Order: sequence, then C-alpha cells, then structure tokens
Amino acid sequence: MRKTFTKFVLFLLTAVLFTGCLEVNTTIHLNKDGSGTLEESVLMSSQVIEMISAFAASFDSTGTDTASFSLFKEDQLIADTVKYGSGVKYVKGKEVKQDGKEGYNVVYAFNNINDLKINQNPNSKIDMEGVEFEEDTAHEFLHFDFVRGNTSKLTIQLPSMNDQDVSNEAAAEDTASSNTEGMDELLKLMKGMRIVLTLDVNGNISQTNASYVNGSRVTLFDINFDELLENPEKLKMFKQQNPKNLEEIKKIVENLPGVKVELNNPVNITFD
Repeated sequence: MRKTFTKFVLFLLTAVLFTGCLEVNTTIHLNKDGSGTLEESVLMSSQVIEMISAFAASFDSTGTDTASFSLFKEDQLIADTVKYGSGVKYVKGKEVKQDGKEGYNVVYAFNNINDLKINQNPNSKIDMEGVEFEEDTAHEFLHFDFVRGNTSKLTIQLPSMNDQDVSNEAAAEDTASSNTEGMDELLKLMKGMRIVLTLDVNGNISQTNASYVNGSRVTLFDINFDELLENPEKLKMFKQQNPKNLEEIKKIVENLPGVKVELNNPVNITFD
C-alpha cells in the first residue's frame, strides 16, 4: 500500500512539474514511399529531476523502494512502440544531458505513415511505473493518409475543431467570471515549456495549404511559452479577445509571439 501511495503522489508531483518545464520536440521524417522515422526528444530541468528524486527518496524508508528519477527508460521506450501504431519499430534511444536539462532522444521507424499514430498531448510523455490513469485521448491523435506516386500526396487530419467547438468554448468563458489572476498564475506555471511537432519530407514540396513551411519542413505546431511570456502586452490582448470562430482564432494566433499552430484542417502536402 505504501509503495502504491508513493508512486501515486510522485506521479501527481511529476505531472504538475512537467506542466511547467517539459520540452517535447517531435519530428516525422517521411520518404517518398511512405516509410520514414519518428524522432522525439523530451527534456526537463535537471533541477526539477533532482527534486523529484529527493521527494521519492523521502518516502522510502528501506532504501529499495525507489530509485533516482529519470526520463530515460529504454525498456519503457521499447514498450511504447505499440502506442505509435502497427509496424512501428524501435531503432535507438539515448539519455541526453545538456544546458541544465536532461531527458532522452528516441528514434522509431515505420513502414507506412498511414499506420502511424501521434498523440499531441505532452502528458502522454509522463510515465510512472505501476500507476495508470484512464483517459479519453482518441481526439488528441493525428491521422495520416498517404498516396504514393511520382508525385506523392499526404493528408494530415488534425484533432478536430470547428466553429461550433469555438462557440461552445466562448460561451463557457462568457458564463464564467473573468479571472485574469488565475490565468496569469496558470501561465507562470508554463514557464520553460515548449512543444514542437514538425514534418520533414524527403523531397520537394510542390503544393500545400500548410501555414508554416520552410523548404521541405512543415511545422504543425510550435508553442514556446517563454517567448509568449516575454511579450506581456500581446499576451494581455490575447486574454481579452474572445474568438467566435476559426477565422478569428487564426488572426489572433498570427500576431501571437512564440506560437505557431496549424489551423488548416486537413493539411494537404504534395511532394516529389
């Protein structure tokens, strides 16, 4: 019972700390035949990791119940292969320590991007052995439809959001009292957090409706909370606006520093 409780409390602490210091960078490398690799790096502050390790040790009176906390667990990364879809294989992983942060870099290979599943939720990177939480995450996955040819075409279906969803969110905001202090505190917890998802195609992009394209790279989202927090005036304007549809959201995001979020859905990419 004590061991289960320790893991449960440690999970909650880790989840809270992850919110404000997690960096996740995911890159999909796509070949012309639909195969490719998925490379992901996950980092967090070494100082926070030391705090988590110390917290875990304080619950262990025997010296055998817990070990130093580490994001890099190769056995778990291998086991996680199934989460990325059928036909996905683990290639390699390594522990990373740099610039006061530590974590891991992992590479998976896939034969067909149509079978690949990407969960955009950074909380999916939190792993606490022995503790499982059931969540409805089906709506958080990206789906791919690839058609091979002399000129190949990829369609990316992003997690859905329509004008009705936006309207419902706006209604909820109108119903609730304005709590700018609560929003400010929440954003402070996000300091140091960055989430990036990009697609690199092995070829030349000839046509796309993607908003953020640089050569053969398409950025689906890049959210840098540090850059966002360094621009308080624009952040204040963002909090004061209440978009009613996707077009209004697009206009807001375009002027928001540190934020690149693809709102065209689906995203179509043709390359050769």
